[in-house]
Order: sequence, then structure tokens, then C-alpha cells
Amino acid sequence: MATAKAFGSISITDITDVGRISAYITSNLPLTVIENPNSSTTTYTPDWSKNKLTLTPVIYFNEKQLVLPTTGLNVTWQRQEGSGALTDLKSGEIVKDGILDVTQNFLGTIQSGLLTYVVNVQYTDPNTNVTLETQARITFSLAKQATEAKYCSIQGESVFLYNASQTLVGTDTITLTASTT
Repeated sequence: MATAKAFGSISITDITDVGRISAYITSNLPLTVIENPNSSTTTYTPDWSKNKLTLTPVIYFNEKQLVLPTTGLNVTWQRQEGSGALTDLKSGEIVKDGILDVTQNFLGTIQSGLLTYVVNVQYTDPNTNVTLETQARITFSLAKQATEAKYCSIQGESVFLYNASQTLVGTDTITLTASTT
């Protein structure tokens, strides 16, 4: 009588062999933009239309920085206005070699005054052929200066009247009314 034999195998993968990926975003301009409504046209400091905002993802694989562009590295960008959903970039937001340039003052048109840029990173490790993913965010906020008074007029009596014997004639108070525009 024949004896039946069965064979099997098991694969054990050490997840530390796959590697780790991490990312963060650097900005060439401050995270707060100041809106000044007190000139003939509203101005922004910094003004992204004159000095473009540049966002650069810094990406590490196993504590070694990956320089953009790198084979196997895919970088995509999205935007989020306030607490809304993530959306695609708009005109005036240009990506080249994974670096995002913003050339318009978008914060002035966003109700919440908050704009978040999200970088999505995918890296395929050439040694293991495993694709790793991570994401990083950076948020910009708008600070609005108060509108200054542009014109102020004051109306009311401006003279006390006295008679020849230096006695006050008429009212002993003056009421002034100021109007600002």
C-alpha cells in the first residue's frame, strides 16, 4: 500500500524589511497671510501673486532623504478650503518635479480664511518592489486687519455767546456729533 505524503510551505515576511516612508512640507513664506483693506485695493502680506509661495515635500525612506525627482517616487498635491473636502489644484497652483508653486492670493476668497495643501507620496522600493504611501499637510491662515476710518466730520455749535456784561446768552453746552465713513 502506498503512503501519501503532503508538503506545504509558509512565507514569513519581516515588515521591517519593507521599510518606512515619512514626509513633511517646507514653505518659503510664513503660514499666516495678513489682509489689509485700507488701501485703494486690498493688499496681502506676503503677496503670493508677486512672491510665489513654494511648497517642497521633504521625503525620507528608511531615514535617507529622497531627492525629487526619484525613480519610483510619485508625488501628487491636493487642496482643502477650511474643513471642506479635498479637491484638485486650481489655476495658479503649478506642480513641477513634485514641488508646488502658488501664484495667486487664494486666502482672500476663502470664507474660513484657512487653506491646507496636502501632498500624497507613493514610493516603490526597488529592492522589495513594495509600494509605500504617506501624506503630509500644511495649513495657511488669513489674518484680517480692521478697516480704518477714512473720513470723519464733526458737526454742531462752535461758539458760546456772551452779552456786553459778559453774561452767557443762550445754552451753556455745545453738542458735537461725529460721523465717520
